[in-house]
Amino acid sequence: NLDNNNQITDYTADYVIGQSDFTSNIATVTQSGLSSPQDLAYDFINQRLFVSDSNNRILIFDVTSITNGEDAINVLGQSDFTSNTSATTQSGLSGPQSLTYDSTNQILFISDQDNNRVIVFDVTSITNGEDAINVLGQFDFTSSSGATAQNRLVTPRGLAFDSINQRLFVGDDGNSRVLVFSVASITNGEDAINVLGEQDFVSVTQVRTQNNLYYAYYLTYDPENQLLFVSDDWSHRIMVFDVTSITNGEDAINVL
Repeated sequence: NLDNNNQITDYTADYVIGQSDFTSNIATVTQSGLSSPQDLAYDFINQRLFVSDSNNRILIFDVTSITNGEDAINVLGQSDFTSNTSATTQSGLSGPQSLTYDSTNQILFISDQDNNRVIVFDVTSITNGEDAINVLGQFDFTSSSGATAQNRLVTPRGLAFDSINQRLFVGDDGNSRVLVFSVASITNGEDAINVLGEQDFVSVTQVRTQNNLYYAYYLTYDPENQLLFVSDDWSHRIMVFDVTSITNGEDAINVL
């Protein structure tokens, strides 16, 4: 719980989701259970928590009030709460990783790693197992091959969303780069508008320099200063890019 200033009141968790209590750790495929959850996104308007679950699904929890081990209210990627099938379809997922949420348009972006794509859901209202509305990284919903091109991905992981400029940043891990997509409107398989970590859209160099990445894992975005933080996994560092405007292959401004 937080106080009125949004500060943590203590360092003891108040609730748990995915287990019935604080001492259990059983991986399950149920309406309340999780297996190796990967990432989270929060809808602060509707107070919904989206959880990327290694059961090839996204569970959605109502966190208006929380009960330990509560049931999810919806599921994406599966038609029900007891299935965990990997699929390359308009409604299926295979190895979902990161999530990011567009609160204005109520759009959820999911990096569907094993399908080498980012899949896009309209979550204004949710029907269990509903179809995605768009896909990036593939031309259609039934393709999954990885490639190095302006509109393709290889094992995408991290996502970050710039709500002001309507840009989606995708950590294209297998290509050691970050692709930047304009998502004001989306066309399936559309071209990225920029690339970071490589000089162009067809190179994979995997070196350690001021403008290169060696496997781009997770991302986070500072909207106030328009800074993108990229975990550069095999270089054991965080790269910081000024994305006020972007030049393909631009230098990072800082490293941590």
